[in-house]
Amino acid sequence: MENKELKYREIRFLGFWAFGSLLLMLISRWWGNNLLSQLGAPAFISPGIDNTFWIMHALKIPQTIMRSEPLKIFIDIYLFTLTIACMVIYKKRIPSILLVIVLFIYIITQQSFTANHTKTAAALCFIVLPFCVPIQRFDYVWNAVRYYLLFVMASAALFKLFNGALFNIHHFSDILFLQHLDLRILEPKSLIFGFSEFLIHHNWLAYILFLVLFITQLSFIVGFFTKKYDRILLLLLGVFLLLTFMIMRIQNFDLLILGVTLIKSRDINFTND
Repeated sequence: MENKELKYREIRFLGFWAFGSLLLMLISRWWGNNLLSQLGAPAFISPGIDNTFWIMHALKIPQTIMRSEPLKIFIDIYLFTLTIACMVIYKKRIPSILLVIVLFIYIITQQSFTANHTKTAAALCFIVLPFCVPIQRFDYVWNAVRYYLLFVMASAALFKLFNGALFNIHHFSDILFLQHLDLRILEPKSLIFGFSEFLIHHNWLAYILFLVLFITQLSFIVGFFTKKYDRILLLLLGVFLLLTFMIMRIQNFDLLILGVTLIKSRDINFTND
């Protein structure tokens, strides 16, 4: 009984960080006008080529939601309410299951009607999954989410290696040219474009930055063998996502929520409140 109580306390500790981070992600989406009630009435639907999206649209779930303003508002409010509830409630399993379902519907609907499909949005659902299972299986699912984060980062580095990009000194500068082509036309005096233009004209410096990003991603392989350096990996994850945004304007900050799995709860004494 005592061990079970300690496990609940550990889950409460990890849940505070996980659902607190999720709440911040939802607030950022509200700030960016990406909640369902903020999308208006989009004329086009883009389910992409994902079978999951097509199944949801075949069931007409996203279309039904977007046709009803009260339903959109209800889902938005429900997202925040469930997230806060999961953050503060001692036993989180039932509200976590409900939250995963609502998050899944929200992500499919939001991405379909904004035609902006980002794979990293799946992280919002993944971080909730460990709290949906019985406490006896919590560690297994929690570690599975951790390994998924390690795989995402390490596989991206290996892909750069195996497709030959790492051996082409012009690769990153060419990517920057295409990535900021809109700024060249619309905002040629912006600070980001000025920096990218400098890198484009200095291939060697762009290549060095590319190597830094590559080594940062590759370092996550260490996590498959030991948890000793998880705190360093968490720091590297934040640095990588920030650099990616500053240099390439790519927002992958949803991945940061999975960094919660790199927090060492074992260092906390759960025997005292």
